[in-house]
Amino acid sequence: MVTTNPARLTPIEIVQGATYKEAKLTSLYKKLYQHQFSKEDITTEVQEYYASMPKVYLDFNGDWQPHIVFVGEIIEVRDER
Repeated sequence: MVTTNPARLTPIEIVQGATYKEAKLTSLYKKLYQHQFSKEDITTEVQEYYASMPKVYLDFNGDWQPHIVFVGEIIEVRDER
């Protein structure tokens, strides 16, 4: 099997997706809805917080990056705990 480096995880197929052989708990979702927020959709306090640490929260240069929310239905859970 192919190993993903540097984490050295082994990807495997699960239904219509992928997980890792080493994963103990995997959820597979069917996307029902997706929405991309504009910068103006985020509260001023959060915008200011992100802007105060551009190396962490934005595009590493201080520019805005999109925020996307997904709503989905769980179609499979693989529990090997």
